[in-house]
Order: sequence, then structure tokens, then C-alpha cells
Amino acid sequence: MYLTIHHAEAAVGVEMPWVRITDLIEKNRHWTEGIDLLCYCHQTDFETGVHGCAKLRQELGLSEVMPISVGQSGSLSLANAITILDWMFSSGTKNHALCVIADSFILDHMEKQGSYLSMTALIGVSTTTGDYRVESCRKLPGTRARVGAKSAVESILKLELHQSEFTNDQELEVVTFDAGVFGTSQLKLRRT
Repeated sequence: MYLTIHHAEAAVGVEMPWVRITDLIEKNRHWTEGIDLLCYCHQTDFETGVHGCAKLRQELGLSEVMPISVGQSGSLSLANAITILDWMFSSGTKNHALCVIADSFILDHMEKQGSYLSMTALIGVSTTTGDYRVESCRKLPGTRARVGAKSAVESILKLELHQSEFTNDQELEVVTFDAGVFGTSQLKLRRT
């Protein structure tokens, strides 16, 4: 399985990430060409994930694409989605997916009250080609920390900046999604 990070960002604003996500996909329609699956990953969404995935699919005119929603697993949402996609790809009938990570958090800073921290990422997943080949995706035990990373996007942003965990192999990137007591997932990616 291969991954291509199309876009990742964290931004403060007064709107949920919907408009930004649909604008990005509308301007980059090639991201959706040939996809079989639309995977919506979220932790905190004011709408349920299933509704969010269906809404996104409808707004983008992707009625032939199967929607999948993976949520309420914090920063583990992408790792959980990759596990599900690997299983679905193994049947041979599905080969390409677009994973949309959409997390929003109400900011509690006095000067930013009423604002959201929106973290979004759009990641292509394929059985044939991509910027990274997934070498492994494994679950690790939880930590004693009560709260881990808020969103999988945090780890993806570090990956884009080449700030993933150190390895002796220059082509290998190790990304950890830490959800505190709820568990941790580790993704090993090889640059292609």
C-alpha cells in the first residue's frame, strides 16, 4: 500500500474546515480521479462522521465512491483507516482511496475565543503508487499520559517537514500517532 500526502494544514479561524476541504478538492480534482473509497477520519466533529462523509461525497459529486468514516479515535484515526483500507484492498476490488482528516477544536485562549483550530489533511492511498510505501502499521500500548496528540494531522505535518522519528535508514520515516491512554499507532513509511 502507498500513501501520497496531497495537503496538510493547521489553521485558526471561525469556520469549520468544510469549505476549505471542498475548495481544495475542487481545485485539485485529480486527487479524486479513479478513487473507489472516500475515507473520512475525524476525532472531534460537531456532525457525526457518517453524516460528514456523506455530505462531502455529495458536495463533490462522488456518488459512485464508497464512503467510510473512522472517528472518535483521536490521532489514531488515520492509522485505523489504513488498517481498514488494507483489508478492503486485499479483496482486489478496491485500489484507490482519498483519506480526508478533518478535526476542529474550540480554542480556549481569551484572545481567540469563538475560534476553531482546524486541522485538515488530504492523503491519497493506493495499491499501486505513491510517495511513500507503507512498510508497517502497528498498534502499541497506551501511555500514562491522559491526552496525546489531538489530531493525526499533527504527525502528518511533522512528516511533511521531515521531522518524523529518527532512524538509521535515510529513506525510512517513522510516524507515531499517540492518543495517550487510548493507545498509540506507529506507521513506518519508505520514500519511493
